[in-house]
Amino acid sequence: MKSLVITEKYSVAKDFAEALKAVRVEDSFESDEYVIVWAMGHLFNLMNPEDYNEKYKKWSLKDLPIVPDKFRIKLTNKKAFEPIKQQLKRSTIDKVLVATDAGREGELIGRYILIGADNRKPVYRIWLNAMTKQDILQGLEAAKPIDGYNNLYLSAAARAECDWLLGINFTRAYSVRYGQGTPLTTGRCQTPILALIVQRDEEIEAFVPERYWEVDCSFKSGILGTRKYTGKWFNKHDGSTRIKSLSAAEEVCKRVKGQSGKVVKGQKELKKVSPALLFNQTNLQREANKKYGFSAQKTLDIAQKLYEQHKILSYPRTATRYIASSMKEQIVELLKLLNFDKFKEPIEAILRLPELDHSRIVNDSEVKEHTAIIPTLNTDLKRIYNTLEQDEKKIFDIVALNLIANYYDDYTYNSISIQTQVKQDMFITKGIEILNMGWRAVYSGSDDVENDESSVADIKEGTAVKADKPNINEVITEPPARYNEGSLLAVMENPAKLLSEQYLKEAIKGHGIGTDATRAGIIEILVQRKYIVRKGKELISTDTGRGLINLIDIPMLKSASLTAQWEQQLEAIAEGEGKKEKFIKSVEAMVAEGVRQIRGD
Repeated sequence: MKSLVITEKYSVAKDFAEALKAVRVEDSFESDEYVIVWAMGHLFNLMNPEDYNEKYKKWSLKDLPIVPDKFRIKLTNKKAFEPIKQQLKRSTIDKVLVATDAGREGELIGRYILIGADNRKPVYRIWLNAMTKQDILQGLEAAKPIDGYNNLYLSAAARAECDWLLGINFTRAYSVRYGQGTPLTTGRCQTPILALIVQRDEEIEAFVPERYWEVDCSFKSGILGTRKYTGKWFNKHDGSTRIKSLSAAEEVCKRVKGQSGKVVKGQKELKKVSPALLFNQTNLQREANKKYGFSAQKTLDIAQKLYEQHKILSYPRTATRYIASSMKEQIVELLKLLNFDKFKEPIEAILRLPELDHSRIVNDSEVKEHTAIIPTLNTDLKRIYNTLEQDEKKIFDIVALNLIANYYDDYTYNSISIQTQVKQDMFITKGIEILNMGWRAVYSGSDDVENDESSVADIKEGTAVKADKPNINEVITEPPARYNEGSLLAVMENPAKLLSEQYLKEAIKGHGIGTDATRAGIIEILVQRKYIVRKGKELISTDTGRGLINLIDIPMLKSASLTAQWEQQLEAIAEGEGKKEKFIKSVEAMVAEGVRQIRGD
């Protein structure tokens, strides 16, 4: 008798085959103990409305809302499913091991396959965080009865069914009422994000620039006037540096030029900056967009390739930014494997320490499905790294250097503020005095690391100065920046700032629009449907996108609170603290009310 391993894709099946020494036999891999098959992502989807009743082929307002008595699935890829089904029916298979991706969507893919094949054999779940041979073998040993993941499946099914209810009904309602033959697609995640982009673009177009002036003045101190620094004029009543007219700015210059003054206030404040936490998917996407202009989808694709194909990165579709305490020894071995090329110097400094402090990156309570994204303990790491393409190296470097930086001291500096008075006018100068580069030394030479110290670090209160060269700068206010993928991902991850109600802010803590695994896809859908376009790094709404948002008159559909509240409830279902049926009933009621409003009942 043999065990059947069901993976989500061919590349993962091949990894299992190599770990289990299985050979290719037609549409599977096989060894003495295992048969390994693969899906191609989702093989089943929820049925379309017309699959329940042919009358729904024609879109009509009077037929809405469409609410199936029971959701059913339909096969969408028979060619990929048949080999799996045949193996599930095979008499020599006595146990099934589901090894689809370890997460909500992977669980749904696996369960739909089992349901579609009407499987009656015992099923166990394999949960992998990385794809090395060691992880696969350990995952097989640790496989648990799939019933232990029932709540995760219920959460996944609830997400799929409620997205269906909202998307099908509101897309049909708006398309029939306003579309004039063009489908107007709506969705729980895509519509609020499109609304954000449209709102920002409209703010930019309505923006009226204002002009103001600022005065900078250089000061000399010391007998020979060798000490120099620059201050900016500010209003001593409100602290503003803005001067409303050119003539007023010229008056400031006349008053202070060549005049004596003194430093009337000097402050130093110790600042400590810790390294960034380890990356989850969204934060890795934001960092890659900031440094290299990569789209969220490109970063996800590269990270997935480093995980699946190269096997030097842990599972990328993760939400956490920590590792488990059980991984401490593994991290030490990993750092030793990383001790080459650009990583060598900063790692050797760590390895010379008598003991490593893991406290920044370890938090068992934050590690649920997966750990943060880190390099994997692959003994062939150096050789594989040297074969990577440049963009692949860029993503790996971001992850590896981030891990290394977390074993360095805080970056510490004195924040310096000096106020200089010349007659009745006040000037402010700000600077820093670096005390310890700490983790920033890991990134030495990088464009985003400031190594220059301020020239005012030792200027004291009471220092006599002379105003040398006042200078007027004309400033024109600029509109808010358009969204790019980095700033949009930041809002999707933490939409609390979009809400005014405090109770909603509290309710969505830890929840966002979409998940780390789906946010890149949401942006791509908006691009594919021509609701937004990319222009350089910027994301800009099209006339079609604006038209849709301006048509949608149900505020909740455009609100960040809807999807955030959904994610909160889906997580509660996954944790066994919420009920799927109750959640779906609440969505059905919301959809029914929305359809009535669109229809004008």
